[in-house]
Amino acid sequence: MKYDLMYSFCGGLGDVILQLFGISQYDQILENAKQGKKIIINVCCTNPFATELFDNLPNKQNIKINIFDYYFFKNLSSEERSSFFRDRNIGQIDLNSKYGPEARQKNGYVDFLFSDEEYELIDGLVTSIQKENKKLIIFSPCAGKKVTTPTKVYCNKVIDYISDDFILVKVGRDYSLTETQRYDKEYIFNHKNVKDLTNKLSVPATLELVKRSDGIIASDSSIMCYGNILEKPMFIMISDKHKDPYKDYNRHVYYKCFDRDNVVYEDWPNTNQESINSFLKLL
Repeated sequence: MKYDLMYSFCGGLGDVILQLFGISQYDQILENAKQGKKIIINVCCTNPFATELFDNLPNKQNIKINIFDYYFFKNLSSEERSSFFRDRNIGQIDLNSKYGPEARQKNGYVDFLFSDEEYELIDGLVTSIQKENKKLIIFSPCAGKKVTTPTKVYCNKVIDYISDDFILVKVGRDYSLTETQRYDKEYIFNHKNVKDLTNKLSVPATLELVKRSDGIIASDSSIMCYGNILEKPMFIMISDKHKDPYKDYNRHVYYKCFDRDNVVYEDWPNTNQESINSFLKLL
């Protein structure tokens, strides 16, 4: 089958989200899919759930999704990589894409496509929190890199600092965690301020909930990336091993997460009631 258009996305899930929504490629794909154009989508991502972003596109019979292992390509030489794509006639994928300030725009407010069941779950949750006159905070401690996933003790501390005026909704997948890194569910997920939707929402449904939230508490993750596109108030949980985000995470420099007045970040040992309150005042 001959295809009309080809799109390629690479990196962590946050990088794919930046490409899709920070620079408006999602709108292009959706419009072309509605027109029945034949599309190839190449996804080379560290997150195994990234392709869920495309699962509910219209005229899916005209769309081919190629999934590639990011770490496989990362270990290839540039010549081997070029040969791989050339032999399969699927175009090149840039493993080192960077994004400037243009990647933070209001165009992240798109109409996501996901299941009716997920829509009912999200709508019911948001409505119930609003009826209680409380604020909805996305709580996303899991990160693709284990070193940037906050410890159980730290997460418990953060939750204890949140008053009853706020509801924390935990989202994301915990696929990258070992058993020893999983959280104390008897404490965190039964806490009166926490509703646990871990592993219960697809990627687009999760982003829809982020879009409808009042603020975000997250590690260095895809949730942080999307929250930054929307310019949501955020509390970023930084590992004490990466105290200087400008120095240690290049992509922070490129999409300038930390230059906004409504972003608070703190390394794990120093988080206290004052630092959490500085974030809550932004909501």
